[in-house]
Amino acid sequence: MSESKPTSAGPIPDLGPQNPKDSPFTARMRFHQSWYRAAVLNLPPGSPRPGSKAALGSMLRQPDGNRGKNFLSGHIFNVVNRRLALHKGVLDVYHLHCDLLSPLALAFNLFAQPADLREVMPELVRSLFPGEVKYLNRLMFAYTPEPTRDYLNDRGSFDLLIDYTRSSGEQAFIAVLALPVPPAADKVFVNPAYITLTAGPASPWREGVIESLAQPSLFPLWRSHLLVEAVRRKPGSRFDHGRLLLLHHEDDGETRQAAEQYAALLKPGQDSFHTLTLNEVVRRWSEIIDRPGLREWLDAFRLRYLDLDRSQEAYEAWPHRRPG
Repeated sequence: MSESKPTSAGPIPDLGPQNPKDSPFTARMRFHQSWYRAAVLNLPPGSPRPGSKAALGSMLRQPDGNRGKNFLSGHIFNVVNRRLALHKGVLDVYHLHCDLLSPLALAFNLFAQPADLREVMPELVRSLFPGEVKYLNRLMFAYTPEPTRDYLNDRGSFDLLIDYTRSSGEQAFIAVLALPVPPAADKVFVNPAYITLTAGPASPWREGVIESLAQPSLFPLWRSHLLVEAVRRKPGSRFDHGRLLLLHHEDDGETRQAAEQYAALLKPGQDSFHTLTLNEVVRRWSEIIDRPGLREWLDAFRLRYLDLDRSQEAYEAWPHRRPG
């Protein structure tokens, strides 16, 4: 685990520039990550893009990112490097290493520490869906189904795919979408595969909802859910069942509202979309984990992503924070 500790009383140096265009919760979370970088990691801010001279408080400098400072432990960074060594899919390595708000980095920080512990990880997964998981087969980080032309043909991926055997004996998977901040699409595009999967008879979506699904706030959920359906329904697929699991902070009302709007566009009784707060995941895992090293990792995760109170004093004193 990282041995860095938050600084004590006194001003926090180098919080770095914030983004005035952020939505309210994104602004708060960006500030918390800026505080974490300065107070816990004791590192200066980096740039939002490689080679840029601009700075952003929630970014690490590339040399610091390349040393694994975006991850909660050396073991997690080793898991990241093992995944990168596979050379599969299209990965934004710069943001994985340097963006403190990277969804993929969050997924590694949440799942990679216990991933290799066969006596621990299955119990953690079972706690997310009680009575559902009989055997945990494998975890696949940054999973891109290939060849992409056989799926959505858009190079989509999951932050994590949990491959397991159901209590019924069916083969199934959980596709994890980890969101440190609310979902929003810079660009919305709808290709023919989207229409086919959404309008087909086995579709989990209601009829006539494509226009609603293509809203910028819902499109990331729809696109990830479409990939779940594409994997499950591909001819010859070994999976009988699949679901999308959305993880978000319990204070993130924007994501909660988007998830509720999205769920309302699904057919009654379908079970291919599920949400949990990161806070609830950590609460459940805290009841299971009794190893000192793993408890330290969970404490580090709380500090990094959940305990916004730790940066509240600095946030209230920050002169450029959003009103209200």
